[in-house]
Amino acid sequence: MPAMKKKTKKCLTNASKRILITLGGVVIKIRHNGVEIECDTAVEAMDVIQRISEDREEAAEFQRDLPSLPRGTKRTHIFNLRTFQQFVDTLGDPQKRILELLVSHGSASDEDLRKLVGVTSNQQLAGILSGISKQAAALNIPARSVFTIDNESKGGKIEKTYLVSPDLFWVAASMNWPPE
Repeated sequence: MPAMKKKTKKCLTNASKRILITLGGVVIKIRHNGVEIECDTAVEAMDVIQRISEDREEAAEFQRDLPSLPRGTKRTHIFNLRTFQQFVDTLGDPQKRILELLVSHGSASDEDLRKLVGVTSNQQLAGILSGISKQAAALNIPARSVFTIDNESKGGKIEKTYLVSPDLFWVAASMNWPPE
């Protein structure tokens, strides 16, 4: 019997990109973000590395293009892309229309919201808004992470302004939501 040769692995490492290419044998393995990608040829491996690099550049460009939050506001990181999509998917049509208006304009008066959903009183509007709060709570999202209410008294009459939360606004903008 021929003596078994000990296999030696030759590794090329690009530490700045945290990509490991293992040469030797038939398979080239690339580890990226906790995933191992196996390639049969060096050309295929270089193609994968190029795509990873392009994806990183696109992600960085995407982050640069996101709108900045108003000065003095901070993201709370309650929402992420997944929780935002889950949240929106649970809303009914009137709630989605209200959320779309708030995200598009940043704020809206109670009068604007009532007209939007076709109700005549703030009590009816409150019923629709409670649906938003209940759906948020079902996902362990505080209602104030969706919108806040600013009450202002003018001439003995209280005017309500509804403001979208910075966190929800940021995630919605990053997802190009609402769709046009």
